[in-house]
Amino acid sequence: LTTRTPEAPIKTEAVAEIAAEAAAEGRAPPVAEARTVPPNPGEKMRILVIDDDPMVRRATRRQLERLGHAVLEAGDGESGIAVDPSSYDFAVVDVTMPGLDGPTTLARLRARRPGLPAVIVTGRGDLVDDSHEVLLKPFDRELLAAAILRALERV
Repeated sequence: LTTRTPEAPIKTEAVAEIAAEAAAEGRAPPVAEARTVPPNPGEKMRILVIDDDPMVRRATRRQLERLGHAVLEAGDGESGIAVDPSSYDFAVVDVTMPGLDGPTTLARLRARRPGLPAVIVTGRGDLVDDSHEVLLKPFDRELLAAAILRALERV
């Protein structure tokens, strides 16, 4: 995986100063100080897929790779939260998992990386709400790509 550098301006002077110092020293800015800058639609991303079902996770990875994205995988919410937040640009998170559920996992990911664009996937239509971009299982590559674009527009 390659490191993606955000192109958008940093919102506050203090954070801009920290980022400038880090850049001058050849370091990435601290994750807690850097706000997530969503990729442009169509830009290839590094996507974190969190799903407890290995078959669904593998199928989602293949679809994303065919769309040109790099993929990181985690089998549950805790494992997903443990992934370095600077290593991904987007998240695809299952709703129903043992331990942490999808919305809680996503909230914790966004606490570490504010503004993280994401899609929540579920096999149950009754779990759909308007607070997240939701994709119903089963889905194909075109539906996944469309959900990613809608999620990027929400951020």
